[in-house]
Amino acid sequence: MSVLLHLLVLAPGLTSVFEPDWDTAGAEDGAEVFASSGGGELAPLTEPVQVALYTEPAAAAPRSTPAPAAADAPAAAENTGTAPSRKSSVSENRASREGTGSATTEGSGKPPRGKKKPCDQLDEVTQLSDTSWMVERELLDWYATHLRELDRLAGVVTHKDEHGDPDGARLWLPRCSYLKQGGFRHGDIVRTVNGRTLHTIPQGVKAWIAERKAKKLTVVLTRRDGEERTHTIHLK
Repeated sequence: MSVLLHLLVLAPGLTSVFEPDWDTAGAEDGAEVFASSGGGELAPLTEPVQVALYTEPAAAAPRSTPAPAAADAPAAAENTGTAPSRKSSVSENRASREGTGSATTEGSGKPPRGKKKPCDQLDEVTQLSDTSWMVERELLDWYATHLRELDRLAGVVTHKDEHGDPDGARLWLPRCSYLKQGGFRHGDIVRTVNGRTLHTIPQGVKAWIAERKAKKLTVVLTRRDGEERTHTIHLK
């Protein structure tokens, strides 16, 4: 009996302790009201709450572009109308001009040791005899107005006689200078052209300007061994 009486006395306190917090509805103007753990009311929700869930994006497969087959390259260039590069065309022209018959070391692109590549020849210069040549007038005109290219044909040093007076122009010619095709040799001393004394390249250009309408040029020179020669250059 005493146990029963004690339970009746403790019942109101137990119900207040184990009473759960429930969301209550029916607040004014339709807003939901929440009960706090302390028994107070929370502020009503006035705006909807948006919840976004993060998802791991799927890994994109690596893009791979297959390289065109070598056999398709010419066809692709033909279809797109792409012209070959200037560099390749110049190289091909140079190779065709130099000729494919010269001996070269396989795979190296260089002449074998002990053999030199043959020099180019100008169509504008034709040898007629041991002391005469035919030269197109336009070729001399071009070199007279392109002094940088003229310098590549020859180096010129003023030659002086035993008294120290200038008496000609000594030529220093590269191996493939076009002047060799016209009868000049390395070490020649050019004395006169049509009677005009030459000591320097500018004097040679001046002499050509004065004589360019002549039918021929008479060149007096001295070889390295002392041989005196007279060359005749016919102009056309």
